[in-house]
Amino acid sequence: MGFEVTPKRLILGLLQATKSSTMPIKVITEAGILFGYSSNAMRVNVARLVAASALESDERGYYQMTNKSSPVSQHINNWSRGEKNRQKKWRGDWLACLPGNATSKKSLNASLRALGYLGFSSAALQGQSSPLWVRPNNLALSRSALQQLLQHLGLDACATIFVASEFDDDVEDQWRSLLWPIKKLEKQYQLALKKIAYSQKRLIKLPIDQALVESFIVGSEVINVIVTDPLLPDEFMDPSLRLALTSVMLAYDKLGQGIWAERFQDYDVEISPIHLSLVKGEIG
Repeated sequence: MGFEVTPKRLILGLLQATKSSTMPIKVITEAGILFGYSSNAMRVNVARLVAASALESDERGYYQMTNKSSPVSQHINNWSRGEKNRQKKWRGDWLACLPGNATSKKSLNASLRALGYLGFSSAALQGQSSPLWVRPNNLALSRSALQQLLQHLGLDACATIFVASEFDDDVEDQWRSLLWPIKKLEKQYQLALKKIAYSQKRLIKLPIDQALVESFIVGSEVINVIVTDPLLPDEFMDPSLRLALTSVMLAYDKLGQGIWAERFQDYDVEISPIHLSLVKGEIG
């Protein structure tokens, strides 16, 4: 779970995480200094993001994200709503996708990466080749909303997404046992739980500036685990570790918010310590 903080990621993270509509440049530059970046470096990156239409500003020198309400941003923020709002009961059917004939290798890779973010896996088994990508149909999103989110993540517009069922039993059995790395996922949850527990003990002892930096980095790493989790149904894996991780992360989030609120109490902003690098170019 490595997370590298860059000026661009930090700026987008702050503006994604703030509960205010805008943020003054003074807060952005001060936060940058805490992470080892000069005021000038932060201002240069802000200017680049404005030029790229990722940010916009008003006459007061306050900035906001132009795509904060995009499907990707909403997907990221939904982690805190819990699994009942992110998935539904699995009824044995499947979401399937044919990525289509991408115009370039780069476009195809972007499509497959987008599908992977939302838990799709290639249906190819035992040396076979297959254009089909599948996942259990247990996400709360409607098929059209899912397709819109996937396209924002990089899925080619020519891809076809549909709901399918009544595959041969042996095919479905192989999919359930082979397509998703259950043990690896469980290990990720365990490592994330340990990381949060260790950090929680440290935060109450660290100087506030160090605690702020740590809460941002650890929160980013753990939210990345939660948001990119395939959300497999209970029939595929025991959800207890995943549920525990979300619960513990909510408590850590509140702790981090308190640290950020104390550090920036002189400014009219409310910041959560959360950010993640999900999609290169859009989120960081």
